[in-house]
Amino acid sequence: MKKKFTIEVSENQLLSIMRSCEFMARLYMGQTEELRNIKSEEATNDINDYLKIKKITHPELNANSYYSIHSDKIPNEARKLIDIHDSIRYFLAWDKADNTPETRRWPEQMQVYFDEVSHFDNEEELPIIKKKEIE
Repeated sequence: MKKKFTIEVSENQLLSIMRSCEFMARLYMGQTEELRNIKSEEATNDINDYLKIKKITHPELNANSYYSIHSDKIPNEARKLIDIHDSIRYFLAWDKADNTPETRRWPEQMQVYFDEVSHFDNEEELPIIKKKEIE
């Protein structure tokens, strides 16, 4: 039997979870250049060179290449993380909108974060995100 859990987080915490999921998924796919987001660009270039060009991670990839989220070369954990990221992104986009997915306004809402979540992971259901209004 699968278990379900509920956590309460602020919007800022939800954004942090979303960014963390995307970051880790990208690293799983070989996008080590994403490390630029947490260190100075100079240090990150050195880290990226060390990890990828020196063939420490993903030795089979060229320096500027990475795997797709659909690749069987990455762990399913990356797909779980992208599903969490995309679910949060979708929820927050529509939470801030003054309309609903059924009344989506084209072309004003053409950005990807308004698109229905693709659901890449075949083991887990998409997360359910609900808003709790507090006074």
